[in-house]
Amino acid sequence: MGLFGDRLLLRLNTASLPTGEPKLNIEKMEAKFQHLLPFSCVSILGSQLTVLNAQHPRALCKRVIGFVENPTRQFETTSLVAGFNLEMYEGRNGVIYNQFNPVRSRTQSYVNDDSLQTDIERILMNYTVAVFAQSEEGERPLLRVFLLLMVRYYQREIIPIIQQINVFDLEQRKKLANTQVILASMIYKKWNHPHLASFESDAFQDTLAATKAFDGYL
Repeated sequence: MGLFGDRLLLRLNTASLPTGEPKLNIEKMEAKFQHLLPFSCVSILGSQLTVLNAQHPRALCKRVIGFVENPTRQFETTSLVAGFNLEMYEGRNGVIYNQFNPVRSRTQSYVNDDSLQTDIERILMNYTVAVFAQSEEGERPLLRVFLLLMVRYYQREIIPIIQQINVFDLEQRKKLANTQVILASMIYKKWNHPHLASFESDAFQDTLAATKAFDGYL
């Protein structure tokens, strides 16, 4: 559930098939807000980069960059996570945030945290692959461009904040989450500008090169 008075834009759940492909069940999607489904990929990947720990944010960034370069990625199976529930809301000042809840597999009684986070990486990428495949032709390059921009924002804006805060302090964690939401919302506002999605542009190629070369992960 979102904060009091915030507007529910999207509610869906996924269930992983034996191949790893997610079966999407969309319960609500606000028609007046375009691009919600592809943007949800950017939103949840960005937010989970601030939640995952150890080597997993770096690993997830590498997965996203690989997908941006070559979106023919195959689905990966998971054993600890069977799907997820997702809600997206419009909050104050037009920001859009998500509430993401992975669903544990009932067949696994013991859960190793490292393995669980790896499964979350996989299920997020499986969702992104599925949404990309279902998206219209004109939507696909935008999704790739804005996934890359999300990773670059994480590298340049979020990591320096994480380095400066006490991650066990609730108020500081809230400020970190709010910053991530603002950055993701900035991406959503760019979605109606197709000229930003040129893979041949010097700006995109420079961003891709810088994102791949980044070595300042925590």
